Amino acid sequence: MARTSIRVALWIAVIFYASCLDLKDIWTDEGARYILMSGGQTWEQYNQTGHHGSFAGVITAVGPTSYQPLYYLTANAILRAARSNSAILLRLVNILWLLAALQGLLRFFRGYGVFTRLFALVILALNGFMLMHVMQIREYPMYVALMLWSGCLCFEVLETPGPPPFRQWWGRLAGYGLAMALLFYAHVACVFAFAAQAVILLTRKPNRPAFLRGLAFAYAVAAALVTPWLVTIYVRFPNKIDPGSWDRRQATFTLLRDSMLTGFRHLLTYDVWNGAPLQQAFTILILAGIPLAWAATLLRREALDRRALYAVLTMVFFAVFQIVYFFKNEPQSVWPRYFIAYFAGYAILATSAFAVLERHARLSPNPLWKAAAAAVFLLACTAGAAQIHYYRADPYMDTGMTAQCNWRVVTRAMIPHIGPAETIAYYFPLQAWTIGINYPNYPHELSYTQILNAKSLPVPALWILDTGVMPEFLHKTMEHLETLRYSQSRAVDIGCQCKLLQYQLAAPEVPK
Repeated sequence: MARTSIRVALWIAVIFYASCLDLKDIWTDEGARYILMSGGQTWEQYNQTGHHGSFAGVITAVGPTSYQPLYYLTANAILRAARSNSAILLRLVNILWLLAALQGLLRFFRGYGVFTRLFALVILALNGFMLMHVMQIREYPMYVALMLWSGCLCFEVLETPGPPPFRQWWGRLAGYGLAMALLFYAHVACVFAFAAQAVILLTRKPNRPAFLRGLAFAYAVAAALVTPWLVTIYVRFPNKIDPGSWDRRQATFTLLRDSMLTGFRHLLTYDVWNGAPLQQAFTILILAGIPLAWAATLLRREALDRRALYAVLTMVFFAVFQIVYFFKNEPQSVWPRYFIAYFAGYAILATSAFAVLERHARLSPNPLWKAAAAAVFLLACTAGAAQIHYYRADPYMDTGMTAQCNWRVVTRAMIPHIGPAETIAYYFPLQAWTIGINYPNYPHELSYTQILNAKSLPVPALWILDTGVMPEFLHKTMEHLETLRYSQSRAVDIGCQCKLLQYQLAAPEVPK
């Protein structure tokens, strides 16, 4: 019965996510990733060459960036095998990574009660923040899945009794080393999980010398697998870890506080706290329930769940990095999307807290505890469903999932106004993959930065695509265009909160 209910829950989650596959189209950051997974090619170049590039091209394209190569190599292999650049195909692959993440979380809590494991599925899958990342062609679902699996294998190594003779133990150790290496190749935020795992592993006391010798083998496997990329970075891409600078806000404690609150609201409730009593109740339950579960454990003189301690460590290590980077470099580290680095830790921490409640309800003769556990479970389900509803109704085309408002819709609205010989400007180069995939005659392209750095432009007229993003950047660009003797001649509302602004160069003054 328990296995059946868990399998049914898994299939429901997969079917629901699959039903969302075609609700949105390629957007800006996805377009940039298409270039990386295609070996540096734009959409126009793909049309000319007819192929998706090679693994060597992917390495060359990804190497100088702040990304890791595993996602892009995997995507490149899928595109070439399918002979397709379908966004739906790549989002389907992300659903498979979601399924892997759910399986990893189930294995992480395999010794726990069935309702605790179902609660884990609810927390991870019924979340608007997670749905947003799965439905975008980005590496985050892979990262979450591999982080959960590396943590899972870490605890299987930690909880191995004995340890047994090495010939019986080496497979599990090698698996843990492989999981660490894959996580390393998925995302640079792996370092926080690795640091937390090292601390947890060092808490092992029985047979400590033999355990550490076995652990050294696991780390040797991981080191052997990651060394080729480290050497590649050192030799070919020594500036890889520099992500550049794009957030020009002044780093203040007020901005840090507000940004952290916004990030965690995205993580917990997809930022629908205001005016949503259900989300408020769910958030209060999570924030109060975790410390209450720890307090109840201590009052009963039981050992704290090391899984919860591991989750706290991963989150604390990342928080420290965010704060240091925020003040030392720029506020870039608190961008809400980066809070995906907390997601696996949050799911583990919430599930560990619910496990305390479920265990108490199971052992207590008072039926009120069983009712409380059922109420918490149902609240998590209904709040999760509400989050996904809010996300699917999000009107902003880069993050939302309304079929009426996405890049596909915006691109088609642009076609009657912008011809192939004209020029379009945007706050970040559209990189051809973003709108080019739907645009029959792709126009010339300029970025706001190129305009701001120019003393003159080689075109008599251009269009600015205003998506409502970076309004200050847009305002500076428009001011600079005026200094270059361009004036706005036309404004067209193309829907989805977007506008086209046409600028034309004034005729030169004729001397009297």
